[in-house]
Amino acid sequence: MKWKTLSTIFIATLFLATIASDTYSSSALSLPTAPLTVSVSTISFSGVINISANGSVNYHGSGNTNIIDRSGNIYTLSGNVFGAINIMYNGTIFNGQNYTLSNNSQTQTFTMNISKANNVSVENLRINTAVQSGISISKSSDDTLSNLNIESATVALIIGVETDHISVANSVFSLNTSIVHKVFLTYTIISGASISSGNLNFIKSSVNVSFTNDIIYNSALSSAGAGGFIDSPNTIIDNITIHATAFAGLCIVSNSTTVKDSSFNGYLKNAIIMSPLGNYEVSNNNITGNNFNLSPNFDPNAGNPICAISTFFSNTTISENNFNIGNATSGNTGGVFEALKSTQSNIYWLNNRITFNNTGANTACPILERGGNLTMKGNNISLLNTLDGNIAVNTNNTNVVAIDNEIYFNSETPVSVAGAAQHT
Repeated sequence: MKWKTLSTIFIATLFLATIASDTYSSSALSLPTAPLTVSVSTISFSGVINISANGSVNYHGSGNTNIIDRSGNIYTLSGNVFGAINIMYNGTIFNGQNYTLSNNSQTQTFTMNISKANNVSVENLRINTAVQSGISISKSSDDTLSNLNIESATVALIIGVETDHISVANSVFSLNTSIVHKVFLTYTIISGASISSGNLNFIKSSVNVSFTNDIIYNSALSSAGAGGFIDSPNTIIDNITIHATAFAGLCIVSNSTTVKDSSFNGYLKNAIIMSPLGNYEVSNNNITGNNFNLSPNFDPNAGNPICAISTFFSNTTISENNFNIGNATSGNTGGVFEALKSTQSNIYWLNNRITFNNTGANTACPILERGGNLTMKGNNISLLNTLDGNIAVNTNNTNVVAIDNEIYFNSETPVSVAGAAQHT
């Protein structure tokens, strides 16, 4: 079996370079225009609403100019708005009461914008937009988004420059056009998001952001399709669910990122990619307690590879995860199924359970490491209904430490591994 490591590195580098080239340095993104049918039952106000830095509410448009009720720092929406809302007031608590903010004007780049406003809370709001972003946050800190439902043609959420301590919880982000290549395109992190067919962003110079209880739907399969792009140190992704057909579920290029208690489902060429953008190592990342349920059955004739975790120049602990990979149809051939594909990384692979079942006429290799260090302890690896000749652990120029691992090949009798590759 020949492994094309250089091709893997090139693809990962190209993917990261593509995403990096699409990030913005100001408040707008240069992304393709995508059509979206904006449908709201009753519009109460059309235009732009500004919650200014002094807290006053200013209307520029037509309709109900009392659609936002203010009581101190609490702002309550009482109807549907077609247009945009700017929040520039520190301490704003905005309750959308599940009304809809919609927009299909190409003269604006956002539908809601939070700028230079700290301690802002936005909750209970539906956004249906065809412009570049659903919500954009920049030069702000300690802002919280919760219970949102954003349907966007391009980018659901942009967490932009000079932002930190941003929390997004219990929200749904649905990007509903397949022409958009990235679900997330910022360098900060989100919690509670659900995204479909598009982009969600993280933006540089942001730190200490968290995703919690998120669901991400993405069907933007392409060389740059991804659920989330993370370049924010000290990011926590906790209990998210990704349902995807994409190149990557999460692309992590930052240090001290934790992905825990989450679920990756569907067809993903790479459920998680960890790789630096520059000449350094991505370090102190932790992938723990997650479920990877990956299958190529979206297209029985595709023959595309599946990899749960792909690392390049990464120092990462991967522990107590469940990997269920396979369920290939008879027409799916020529691919490679992997739980870990690692290049020049320091990997601590601890107490994971890996099951490859019905991988069809595809190569199955649960663990592949090239040119780094691999510590394996307490893992259970099963290759069931797979091709003869598959390798459970394949290493080259790797320092391997293996303790108390069990490997099964189409039987109930384990094969103990002490560092060398084990064949059927």
